[in-house]
Amino acid sequence: MFKRNTQLIFVGCLLSLVGCNSNLPTYEVAGTVVFEDGTKPKFGDIEFYSPQFEVNAHGKITRDGTFTVTTFQDGDGAVIGYHEIVIMQQVGNYLLAETDSRIKHDHGSLIDKSHFDYRTSRLDCEIKAEKNEVQLVVKKLPRQTDEGLAH
Repeated sequence: MFKRNTQLIFVGCLLSLVGCNSNLPTYEVAGTVVFEDGTKPKFGDIEFYSPQFEVNAHGKITRDGTFTVTTFQDGDGAVIGYHEIVIMQQVGNYLLAETDSRIKHDHGSLIDKSHFDYRTSRLDCEIKAEKNEVQLVVKKLPRQTDEGLAH
């Protein structure tokens, strides 16, 4: 009986710790992703990571390059403090190859893969206890053309 009660107490303690971070206050974050030449990507996923609180906020980049992020509830923003940022794009041959000439797809330029990984992204920001506006400048993925690599 003692062993079973000890196990229940241990499980209860673990469950209370799991929800612990959800009590952290979040602050609204809206932003824009822009390429170095001033144009904007038309899609992608963005993720903020707080090393201090070990929580992520995430969002979608829209066709005009804007985004908002969510940590716990839709659109709640991110926790206060320093954040490392990555931007990911799910790409496949269908985005890079010619499509049926009757369908006009414009996915825009792609983001350089260096921004897909926290170790190489070099994107970050400081979230303050207020409404936050973030602008992130990213590199384009070089594309192969008949003349060589182009941006």
